This record gives sequence, C-alpha cells and structure tokens, in this order.
Amino acid sequence: MKTRESDIKAEKNIIRNSIRRQLLNLSDASKDAFSEKIIKSFLKSGILHTLKSLFVYISQPSEVSTRHLIKLALESEIKVYAPKIINNHMSAHRLVTADDLSLGKWGIFEPPTARCSPTHIDLVITPGLAFTKEGTRLGRGAGFYDRWLSSNSYGHAMALAYDITLVNNLPFSQNDIQIDKIVTEKRFIDCRAERSDL
Repeated sequence: MKTRESDIKAEKNIIRNSIRRQLLNLSDASKDAFSEKIIKSFLKSGILHTLKSLFVYISQPSEVSTRHLIKLALESEIKVYAPKIINNHMSAHRLVTADDLSLGKWGIFEPPTARCSPTHIDLVITPGLAFTKEGTRLGRGAGFYDRWLSSNSYGHAMALAYDITLVNNLPFSQNDIQIDKIVTEKRFIDCRAERSDL
C-alpha cells in the first residue's frame, strides 16, 4: 500500500518531467535574454549591496545563468560560496575568482575542496525546477538544498527562475524548505508576504 510520502514523490516526479519538457522547448536565445532580465531585476533591487556573503549555485544550461552575478559579487568584495558535493553531502565552498571551478562527478562545475564552509551566509540563491509564489520549491530530487537549508545559518533564501517554472501548487513534504523571494523575467515575488496572505 502506498504511503503519503510515496504519493508526494510520484507527484513531484510528474511535475519535474513536465517542467523539463517546457525547458527543452525554451530556446538558448530566450534563456539568455530571460537570464539577463532576471539578473538586472535582482541588481535593481539593491540586495547585492547589502551582502557580506553569498551562497549561489553554478548554473547548468537549463538554469538561469549565475555567472555574471558571481563576477559582480566578487568585484564587490562579497564572499562568494558555491555548492560542492562530497560523499553525498553538499557544503558551501569559497570562490576566489569566477573561474575557480572544476567539473564535479555530477557533471556540475564546483569550487575547490580546500576552502571551508562559513558559519553564516547572508543570502542563499537556490536552483529549482519549479516554484510557487508562496516559496515552495521543487528541486531535482536529491534533497541537497533542503538538507543544507535546514542545518545551516543564513539570512534569506531566494530563487532566480524562468517565469514558466512558476506553478500554482506543489506537493509539500515535511523536509521541504520554503524560500523567501523569487525573481523571474516578469516579476519579483516576496514569498513571505504571499504566505502571510494565505
């Protein structure tokens, strides 16, 4: 007999497959244009200038590009950290330059191992396949970010996302962590305010 958790997992996989199909239909030119708009919107918010530290994903081809943001943060002397997976555990490792990366075993660029994780991060920018405006996030299924967010100290968590990845509802399990803000090419969403309106 199926448990509620297995039902949730099955629902999530259906949504993941649907979003992946939509992303495959999004041209490289559209992704580049949307990424540029999203980063401009983020910069216009002024959030970057309030930060001393930033934990940000290294973008894959299907994701909103973070390369320019990383470069700007480093130029602003913000301590920038990126995820690294070691023994199925994700930690935040310091980047000194935007090129300070090597290909990890998951096929994702990662920072060097030698630099230790910080005790607190001002802002965490998470990847995700789908989001609700209330801040529920659907990742790729490994749970790395939910585990990191539940066991580390940080100020806020947000997402940079294509607007097509926003959905009305997502299945939510007890280990899922909601984020605080979402920036798309069309809107800037305060998820905490959306949750308080429920």
